[in-house]
Amino acid sequence: KVDMVVGTVGSNVVPVMAKICTENNTFLIILTAASNDTTRAQCNPLVFRVSHSNWQMTAPAGSWLFKRGKKRVMTMGMNYAAGKEEVGAFADEFKKAGGEIIDQKWPGMKELDYQAYFADVLAKQPDAMFTFFAGSNAVEFVKQYAQAGLKERVPLFGSAYLTDSTLLAAQGAAADGVITSGHWAPSLDNAANKAFLAEFKKATGKDGDLNSMHGHDTLEVMAMGLDKTKGDVKDKQALSQALQKVEFQSPRGPFRFSRARNPIQNIYAIEAKGGQLRVLETMQTNVEDPTAECHA
Repeated sequence: KVDMVVGTVGSNVVPVMAKICTENNTFLIILTAASNDTTRAQCNPLVFRVSHSNWQMTAPAGSWLFKRGKKRVMTMGMNYAAGKEEVGAFADEFKKAGGEIIDQKWPGMKELDYQAYFADVLAKQPDAMFTFFAGSNAVEFVKQYAQAGLKERVPLFGSAYLTDSTLLAAQGAAADGVITSGHWAPSLDNAANKAFLAEFKKATGKDGDLNSMHGHDTLEVMAMGLDKTKGDVKDKQALSQALQKVEFQSPRGPFRFSRARNPIQNIYAIEAKGGQLRVLETMQTNVEDPTAECHA
């Protein structure tokens, strides 16, 4: 009996949430979960995503890495939806650019010891390693990769969740020099980001992170959409159209929705160094997840 549901984080959870919400004629504003099909074949006028698709996060890194001289790459990713889709997007675009994926490894989600995988890295001598790990898995992988002496021999790259700002303290010096692809970093130099970080710190006493940035933008989207309908939530079609037209300067840069209701946004190359994340450059501007499968 609500007008909108806001959530969630897990790519494996959001398809069920979307089904329940749409069957009950209720809006779902997706905060973080990034499963591709949610804004492709399963798209719905009641479902909006404020974060990114899994494809969107890493596809630009494929050609970007190839252009920087990495011709033979090995990948590793957590064996679930997000890992498969984010590593898969990178691998597809890397191969299109002319690169070779020489091996792919898929550790389980509960697997936290990666030493057994590292022998192959030394034996196959890739130009780089591209990965998807998140949370405690990312902490352990980054630390173990450095402890095995691989970081200097096979440079480590990955999705932004590999060195999320909330993980850097636990990763320590092991994260230094790791480069990821993502849509936001605390150091991104724009007025909206500076204001967001200052306001979040004042309100909570904590540093803003990726999920809190998603929360900020979710509220911005909801407020702007509801402003256009003068607070009317009963006319679902009108509110959906109003949300669809939302555009603003986000802490991540320019924000607007695709016709599938997924953000069109910039993707950046982000380096971890000294417990901080710095934006090296923009990998690609106005990255839009493919919308051909969306017919709603």
